[in-house]
Amino acid sequence: MIEERPSQLAEVADFFSRYRAVQAQAVGQKAADFASRFARFKTSFQQVKGAAQKQAREEAPSFNLFTVLGVSHYEVRTHSAFLASLLDPAASHGQQYAFLTSFLNVCQKRDPTFPLPKGELTRYAWHVQRERSTVRFGRLDIVLSCSDLGYLCVIENKVGAGEQYEQLSRYSQWLDTQEEAFTDRALIFLTPRGHESITSGDYRYFPLSYYDDIAPWLAGILPTVAAQNLRHALAQYLQLWQAKGAFFMTSEDPILNFLAEPGNLELAFEISEALNRLVIEMHGAFWPAVSEALAEKLEGSPEYSAYWSVDPPTNASQYFESWMSCDLVPQGIEGRGKRPYASIILQQSTARSNYWLQYGVVLAMKPKNEYHVGPPLKLLEEKLNTIGLSANPPWWIGVRQLPYYARLKEFTSRMATDRQQFMAELVGNLWQILETCHDEIVAYNQFVAENKAYEAQ
Repeated sequence: MIEERPSQLAEVADFFSRYRAVQAQAVGQKAADFASRFARFKTSFQQVKGAAQKQAREEAPSFNLFTVLGVSHYEVRTHSAFLASLLDPAASHGQQYAFLTSFLNVCQKRDPTFPLPKGELTRYAWHVQRERSTVRFGRLDIVLSCSDLGYLCVIENKVGAGEQYEQLSRYSQWLDTQEEAFTDRALIFLTPRGHESITSGDYRYFPLSYYDDIAPWLAGILPTVAAQNLRHALAQYLQLWQAKGAFFMTSEDPILNFLAEPGNLELAFEISEALNRLVIEMHGAFWPAVSEALAEKLEGSPEYSAYWSVDPPTNASQYFESWMSCDLVPQGIEGRGKRPYASIILQQSTARSNYWLQYGVVLAMKPKNEYHVGPPLKLLEEKLNTIGLSANPPWWIGVRQLPYYARLKEFTSRMATDRQQFMAELVGNLWQILETCHDEIVAYNQFVAENKAYEAQ
């Protein structure tokens, strides 16, 4: 048995060698297949993208004035105001009773028990109020009333805010106080999804949905509107809700249509997964590359290497978990952890901010007093200002944010295709500080080192 052992080991070694060869061949074949599919996908995608860009130039289907102005989320100033204006027959839209009539019909279609005015509503004057104060019962979003028909309707509009304490119960109680003047009364609870109220108690109300009721109502009435200004405004507002509720892709977006095709969708997910791995890999390679480039630069500069040393990140597992930096720190200074000495650093934020990058001159510790404040600090701040760095107490004597986020497109692209130049650019930022402010930083650190106030602590 002992004599046979070398041959058995050789067989095992040969087996693993052949296994690795087969595995490498499979990996290579898989990569080649992916590259072939990606090439076809890229060609078709570029064609679709070109068509989408042409459509954007000619039609601007994604442009929305409410979104551009940043008012799409305002419940009172945008949604209540727009809806109240449409429902007011005397408003500037010029359609008289068209919106009011069709809206009330939508409400009854949603719930056949919804009360309609008893009589021809177009023969009488209607009053539409916003934010009507009732003193004891609260502020009503929209109130529709016609005293001649004895009709009163309150619309409570909830786009993003939650319900207040017993809100719908209080509004129902207010409606009951109007019984003598208005025999037909209704309370509408309008929300994006038409969900039920949690404050109505035993009172009756009628839920209505922006997605299921308001958007179809406006889409149905839009073709009947001849006034161009109004048509454009209605279309923009309608688009706002259609975009918010578009959980299923529509044919209006050619790129989404292209990606949703069965063969393309599978490859798109593969690309997405591979891209995520690439992003993580490029981020992981970043800090060692920066540290190496900075150390190499410093090694070739004896005028600075006598005072400065590179303090690189040491724990790669923390690259994605916390604040991270690569520092140029002063050497041979006593009490470095007990006094606010100045260092030059490149720093990344946490995942919450997509790991954005910034650089500058930072204090080694947060000052507990103002012993470090003095002429050297003032001179250093002024010198940093000349190269575009601004103070941001209590940590930063001067700092500047870079246009890079370590998990986004620009950063990954530079790391993957232009790493050497990228490192030179980032190290160049730190080197500019060194060349411009070396003497001022040394003077400041000397001031802190010789400050006897720290010895009394």
